[in-house]
Amino acid sequence: TILAGQLGNLLEAGRLNQVAREEHRRVEILGEVAQAVRSVSDSSAVAQTVAERLRILLRTRLVCVFLRQGPTVGLHAVAAESTQLATSAQARFDRKGLQFAADLTTRALAAGEPIAVAIDPVTHALGDLVPAGMLLAAPIRTSCAEGAVLVYPRQEGAFSQEEKSLLAAVAGFGAVAIANAELHG
Repeated sequence: TILAGQLGNLLEAGRLNQVAREEHRRVEILGEVAQAVRSVSDSSAVAQTVAERLRILLRTRLVCVFLRQGPTVGLHAVAAESTQLATSAQARFDRKGLQFAADLTTRALAAGEPIAVAIDPVTHALGDLVPAGMLLAAPIRTSCAEGAVLVYPRQEGAFSQEEKSLLAAVAGFGAVAIANAELHG
């Protein structure tokens, strides 16, 4: 009984240590986002920084920022785990994937909070770039535009509620930083 109790304590201590490391990683990334966007005055660079940090924070292959100015939705930033993936995603959105992204942007803006959508990348112009699964779309509103941050599915499975909350917080912070960059520019 004593041995089983000690083994249980050891396992719980290991689990808590892992949770603490993950929380520390998230705090560091959020600090990096705050530092990076504070010193940048170009809205495209701010959007790119936010997308890159979200990609790392949520451990996904692809994050895109879409903004609508007037009736037109455009790809504002792409963060991918490789340059080849970013280039390929950009090309696919330029050709035919923009309508799907525009629809998701509209849905996220209407909801006013992050939404989750099950996707099959083959049917949404992404082919083999990302796995099938749950895509997150978080709305962003700036002084000159509105849009959404799209976080594409990842290999390790669905996003937790905590990760959705992190996305909402970083997207809101990013929207403020983009608006400040627009005003500064």
